[in-house]
Amino acid sequence: MLRSSNGFFNKSNSNLVCVCFILISVLVNFNVGSEEESPWKINPMLWTTASTSKPSIGKSILNLFRLGVRNIVTYTQRKMQTRTIVQRFLNHPFYNESKRVAIFLNRPDEVKTRKLIRLILKSGRKVFLPWYEANSSTMKLLQMINIYDIKRYTKENKDGILQFTNPENRTEAMESGGLDLVVLPGMAFSLDGKRLGRGNNDLYPNYLNELKKMSPHYRTMGLAFKCQVVYDFPLYNNCIVVDHIVHSYKVYNPAAQIIDLIDPFGNHTHYNEYLKFKPRNSSIPRIKNATMKRLYKKYKKAKNKKATNKTKKNKKSKKKKSKNNTTNTKPKSG
Repeated sequence: MLRSSNGFFNKSNSNLVCVCFILISVLVNFNVGSEEESPWKINPMLWTTASTSKPSIGKSILNLFRLGVRNIVTYTQRKMQTRTIVQRFLNHPFYNESKRVAIFLNRPDEVKTRKLIRLILKSGRKVFLPWYEANSSTMKLLQMINIYDIKRYTKENKDGILQFTNPENRTEAMESGGLDLVVLPGMAFSLDGKRLGRGNNDLYPNYLNELKKMSPHYRTMGLAFKCQVVYDFPLYNNCIVVDHIVHSYKVYNPAAQIIDLIDPFGNHTHYNEYLKFKPRNSSIPRIKNATMKRLYKKYKKAKNKKATNKTKKNKKSKKKKSKNNTTNTKPKSG
């Protein structure tokens, strides 16, 4: 059992993965011990971070979560987790109270949303999908007419995201009354609701800042697989904090500091007990998940193999050079 600063989490009953702190130190040369060399200060009692400079999430961290989703979550597990996520989303009070919903078309490493979009449209709610131009910093949320818009009137952009081919004929969300609920994608979510986007390509922060002026009471929800929910990660620029995280094990509410376990019938059970925590000397949490251990071992082996291959190549090149030198220095017979 571990204690989080902003919520309560039962690790023994889940296979959620906490891997940020471990691979930050490995991939980004993150020195926790010395305060002079590194701007980060980690409090092992609260698992929170505070920085003296403006940090940013590196590409190595984003690639790590992509690797985790691909290696840990199989196709059948994605299908099962998506099914439970859809059920819990449809039973959620945020969804039931909303009439105008913005959602995304998923990538391969995200929760599948086509079935969810179809069910939202069948309920009579208005659905809006993101659209942006290439090399542009502005995004629009355009209204869908029916489910066939996904097949007939969309194509992939350079980032591999499906978008409308004719955005001129679509109504924008902020021009037609704002939004009640925004469903966000993400590479990872922390227990206190922080969302890890896709680096510089993330256009949601700017859009939500503009949306707040028109619809100040809108709500945000994140959809995530189990392995995409972690205890904590460093706060970066324009970090979005979502109101609810929906995944296949539980629906976590950071604002109320409780964990809502929602069954398929929509019954809520609240767990607001403090979790026991024993501080350890190491500021990096131990990995208990067997699948994550295997993944971390694979990563270490791959890194060691690269290092050994480099040394072997260097040795071979040195031997070749020495042989060439010896042949050149030998006296010619005759």
